Amino acid sequence: MKAGWMTMPLAFVATFAFLFVVGTSGAGPDADTDGDGVQDNIDNCTLLANASQTDTDNDGYGNRCDADFNNDGAIGIPDFGQLVASFGSAEGAPAYNANVDCDDNGVIGISDFGCLVAVFGGGPGPEGRGCGNILGNLCPDPALPF
Repeated sequence: MKAGWMTMPLAFVATFAFLFVVGTSGAGPDADTDGDGVQDNIDNCTLLANASQTDTDNDGYGNRCDADFNNDGAIGIPDFGQLVASFGSAEGAPAYNANVDCDDNGVIGISDFGCLVAVFGGGPGPEGRGCGNILGNLCPDPALPF
């Protein structure tokens, strides 16, 4: 046999092993798609980082991915109206609406407007908890990480 006859089979095995490990590293119960430190299967906003898991309206969707401020299942003009009504207000002010504070910074502003515009015409979510719904009656206490 020629020298190096094992080179090709070893290269194939090494390539396969590398692709298997890299290709499956984001799958399974430990996956954290948005990198916020909360596993997807318990994350209330799987595509946008929200380590605090704030869900002020307890509908199962974290504020970071829930521009459905009136909980009707669609993001539209009524939600824009709620944003306008509380725009510029800060936590503690009469006009402040915690449900509209997408970035959970205590102020309703441009970033919250961006949250609404980015998903206008769509719906809230996604979430991995399996309790997201427009009524909010299937979700446990929002302070719990599951």
